[in-house]
Amino acid sequence: MRVIITGANGFIGTNFCEYLSAKGIEVIKYDIDDNFSLIQSNISQCDAVFHIAGVNRTNNAQDFIMVNYGLTKKIIDLMISCKINIPFIFSSSTAAVDDSLYGKSKKMAEDYINNFSISHAVPCAIFRFPNIYGRYCVPNYNSVVATFCHNIANNLPLAIDGDGKQTIELAYIDDICHSVFKIMKSMIANPREYVNGQITYMKSTDTIDINSLARMISSFPSAINSDFFLGGSSSCERKLFITFLSYLNYEKLFTLGIHHHNEKGDFVEFIKNDEFGQVSFLTVLPGQKRGGHFHLVTYEKFIVVSGQCTISIKDMNSGVSKEFFLNEGDSLSVLPRTTHTISNCSDKTVVLMNYVSSVNDEKNSDTYYCIGGN
Repeated sequence: MRVIITGANGFIGTNFCEYLSAKGIEVIKYDIDDNFSLIQSNISQCDAVFHIAGVNRTNNAQDFIMVNYGLTKKIIDLMISCKINIPFIFSSSTAAVDDSLYGKSKKMAEDYINNFSISHAVPCAIFRFPNIYGRYCVPNYNSVVATFCHNIANNLPLAIDGDGKQTIELAYIDDICHSVFKIMKSMIANPREYVNGQITYMKSTDTIDINSLARMISSFPSAINSDFFLGGSSSCERKLFITFLSYLNYEKLFTLGIHHHNEKGDFVEFIKNDEFGQVSFLTVLPGQKRGGHFHLVTYEKFIVVSGQCTISIKDMNSGVSKEFFLNEGDSLSVLPRTTHTISNCSDKTVVLMNYVSSVNDEKNSDTYYCIGGN
């Protein structure tokens, strides 16, 4: 499959290019500095057009008409003259209903696309996008998320207009790419369903007030600089966290681990989260045993990454004992109030990954050792 993407160097365009390329689709990239002949020479060999190029800020008001409407008309007129009826996907805006020149230019483009779709039976899709956030979005332009992420990543203060109680609707760029990609495939498979001039409002996935957004993003650096991982209590929080990471220099993504060592092996704390629990890695040296304890409320799971071991368990209530032999890739869940001991009877170090349902807290520990356990 082969597609043309206009505005390929912009925030949305760059993400679409990467998303479609990852799906094995050949992308012809067109941007403001390219000659229109790039589209002219390739459009007849393409399966779809993603028209994302647009102007939303300019010192010359006529740029709105020339680009948002003019370039749209130019591409469609080319499709008409060459009798090309491939899906045409247009990036509009919720501002298309506004009385601003920007909104009017988008509405003019929408109307031209609708007339083209109906009169020439060409599948077209018009998307009015909400506030989109994600990697590559330019700060201090028109995205509060990008500006907040940039400022926090660079230790700059946040400027909040008004009392910060105003809410915004947000949509994550990867969700937008996924949704539009699905519709593109549907347009190719069922073109007649899209010859109706329909305008699609892409739904916002989250609504948040500015103060809450600022607090959330401001908390992200501590999640990186400690072993406490911010998995996020919501999908929005996780997506904002991933977005924030894209504004950091790679050096800031490096952290020193919490490493415990004794004569029996190593224990390295990897991820902690009060809601999720904790993930760690541990080793047991040849001939050694680790564990020998139980938890009252905490659930554990072990998986062998490398080597072999046995895990002995004993139910505290019934007194029933079991011993399990684990090879690489084998796992065992350990319920609360079950003593468990890991033994390495081989001549090679065994490496395990360990999940516990609560964070290890020495001041309020849920670990109770049997005689000789550790």
